[in-house]
Amino acid sequence: DTETGVDTGAETDAPEVSVTPAEVTGTPEVTPTDAVEITVTPTMTPAADMTATPTPEQTTATPTPTNTPSPTPTNTPTPAQAKGSYSASDCKVSLGSVTVKPGDDFTSNVNAAGTLLDQQEGQACLDDGYDINYYYDGVTVCTLSKDGQQLIYDVDITKTGFKNAKGIIIGTSGEDDLVAAYGDPSESGGMRRAYKDGRFTLIFYVQGGIVTEIELVDNSVG
Repeated sequence: DTETGVDTGAETDAPEVSVTPAEVTGTPEVTPTDAVEITVTPTMTPAADMTATPTPEQTTATPTPTNTPSPTPTNTPTPAQAKGSYSASDCKVSLGSVTVKPGDDFTSNVNAAGTLLDQQEGQACLDDGYDINYYYDGVTVCTLSKDGQQLIYDVDITKTGFKNAKGIIIGTSGEDDLVAAYGDPSESGGMRRAYKDGRFTLIFYVQGGIVTEIELVDNSVG
């Protein structure tokens, strides 16, 4: 019997077809259906030490003081000492209630000059006639008895605290005081500081820088 219709179920030997894949150039396009699912397992990196490093406190620099140079002191010259002057009229002193000076007659002033402690007479050493020396407290007045007068030729004073007409004080005043009162001495040697003006000489004796004696002299005697 002949079967009608098509037998779809019959096995038909299909010829083997060899397919040579064509060379693909370029980057193949990947469609979503072709995507490969990649699962990424996160790696846990230890967290960095989040301890904040303290920011160093800003220090305000203290300004270094500028050394201002001190001005060099100017040496002010010491002014020259004012100097006095000496004249023959300075050769006098006050004794008691009277002023005496070499060359004057002392006859009427013997008692007025103070309390007389002693009196000595003798042959004149410097001139004709004789000497009469009168002694008071720290004061000696030497006179030459001549022509009925007692002419003063030397007055010597050693009394501490005695003050003369220009303020020189025995035991207190120094050489600067002498210069201020009388200027530079005419003669200076040892303890002696002499001021001369013709006939009369005023002499100061200085020990340890201090006036210790005053002498007034009439150079015309002798």
